[in-house]
Amino acid sequence: MTPSATNLVREIVSRQGGHVSVADAPGGGACFSIALRTTVNSKPGNVIPLRRGQVKAAL
Repeated sequence: MTPSATNLVREIVSRQGGHVSVADAPGGGACFSIALRTTVNSKPGNVIPLRRGQVKAAL
């Protein structure tokens, strides 16, 4: 991901009240994690858990 793309993602996530973290990935590269807040009215049953690597496959 280019620095400008990283900054864009960080800005979008920040405006939604979340944060982005980056860590070295095993074998090279980087692993980006995005955490977003949920609304007060969210119900636990509305959450669809993602399997590890599922988002990567979508990219």
